[in-house]
Parts: sequence; structure tokens; C-alpha cells
Amino acid sequence: MMALVKFVTIPFDDSISSSLLLTFAEASLGRIVAHNTGLLEGHFTDRITPTRIAITAAEAVVTDGKVKIALQKARTEAKETFLAALPANVAKVYGAVLAAFGPDAPEMTECFPLGRGVFSKCPDEQVNNHLEQLQTAVTAQAAALPAATVTLAGGLVSGWAGVYSAAGAAKDATGVTAAARDAAIQTLRVELFKNLMTCGLYYPDDTDKAALLFPQHLLEGRTPSSTPGAATLALQGYVAQTHVATFTMSADGATVFRLYRRLAGEADMTQVSGDIPATDGAATFSIVLEGTAAYEFAVEGVSGTRVGERSDLVTVAQQ
Repeated sequence: MMALVKFVTIPFDDSISSSLLLTFAEASLGRIVAHNTGLLEGHFTDRITPTRIAITAAEAVVTDGKVKIALQKARTEAKETFLAALPANVAKVYGAVLAAFGPDAPEMTECFPLGRGVFSKCPDEQVNNHLEQLQTAVTAQAAALPAATVTLAGGLVSGWAGVYSAAGAAKDATGVTAAARDAAIQTLRVELFKNLMTCGLYYPDDTDKAALLFPQHLLEGRTPSSTPGAATLALQGYVAQTHVATFTMSADGATVFRLYRRLAGEADMTQVSGDIPATDGAATFSIVLEGTAAYEFAVEGVSGTRVGERSDLVTVAQQ
């Protein structure tokens, strides 16, 4: 039996360089923010701000330019992860409003005056405007909507604000003492440990969520040893009344999947969801479709920084 005291021992020790620790922390927090309102059911809400404060303080005491570059890359990845998960999260809000008021109700126009596609097509600097408008409209109809829907709308606003501002931020070290540097790094270790324990508290024995939120290979300065196999994608079902398509996907060695979509006949595909967690190389995922067009979907398996061969196209025709 493993010694129980090991479970209260912070694993982020001095053997991990500040460069690796910061890069890991930024990537981990980005995934937590992107999935907190959906996959993680809001359980990490209270962990986001203290972790961000600890990362910012630790970055301010690091002078290595290469570390700064790595952090900016990790923050950009965090922003893209949030955007990849955004269509599915917005679809949940859309589905709740649709169920409460019906497709032709003025409340639908109030909440989605430009439809849902605007969240995927608008420039980054406009995402906050559309999310804040959605939050305001949903809050106004809170009495008729599930509390989780109102919480989700608010979480999307705060989540985007965090990853967007972080992506453009860079802190400079000035007059840093060794003691201050050690204290900031130790605080970051503690906050990361609390995040790890939060995962264990709400999702005991869920190694897939832990692997998604805490990409350990970044702490070890390596990439996973193998690339996932070719992905397969299948349409499990389509519900015409709600426009919800459900897919199953698989790829040997994949820890997460990325789903892509395009209108039938178009040349380029757009990522509509990233970091779909895999269990034994497989996953199920649902998405709400818009309009009456035919869509083509494809998926690829991912393990760390390695990406496997993309699947064949699967076509879904709206009814």
C-alpha cells in the first residue's frame, strides 16, 4: 500500500525548474478555465483567481527571456483552448433558452441577436462584447432558465477575460531577491497542489480528467513517447427537433480529441472543440448544429504535443 502521507506531499518539488513549472502552470490553468463551466461543472471556480495571481507573481521574478517566450506560447494555447470549447458551451446556453421559450420567441433573439456563429467568427477583441451581451440577456430571463445556465453564461465572460488578458500580458522582473523568487515559486507550487487536490476531491479515480488538466510531460520537459493512431469518427445519432448530433471517436493512444467542421463542399475546416477527454482512446461528444446546411466533420487524436492522423469525413445533413 502507498504511504498515505504521500497524498498530502506537494509533488512540485525543487527538481522541477521554474521554467518548466511556469509553463506547466499556464497550460494547466488554461485547460481549467476552458473546461470549468462545462466538463468540470464549475468546481474549479474558486481556484482560478488564486492560481492566476500565483503565476503572475512567479513570472515577475523570472528573468530568463526563454521562459517568457514559453509562457506566452502557453498563454496563447490557453486562449485557443478556450475558443475551441466555446461553441459547445454556447450551445448549452442556446439549448436551455430554446427549451424554455421555443425557436420563434423574442427571448431567443434577445439572447442570440446574431446567432451562435458569431462566437466562432468574430475577432478575439470582440468575443467579450458578445459574451457580455449573452450574459446580460440570460440574466434578465433567469427566472425561466435553469440556474446552471445563468452560471454558465457568467463563467464564460470571466473565463474569457482571464485567458484573453493573460495572452497579452508579460511581466518584467525588477530588483528581485533570491528570497522573493523562492517565495513566489513556493506559493505557485502550493496553488498547483490545491488544484490537483480539487480534481481528486470532485473526480476521484478519474485519471482522464487529471491527465487533461495536469499535462505532466510539460514538467518533465518532454513530449509523449508515441503519436496517437489514425482517428475514426462515427455519427451515433442526430435529433432533428433539437439539432443535436452525437459522435463517437477513437484513436489508439489518444488522451484527447479535436473535432473539426466545415460546410459541405468548402475547402477549409474549423476546429469546433478541442481537448475532448478520451477514455482508453475513445470518446463521445455532442454538438448543436445551425441552419439547414449539410456539415462535414473530422476528428484527430492528440497526446501531449503529438497529433495523430485525422479521420475520414462524416457528413451530417440538417433536417
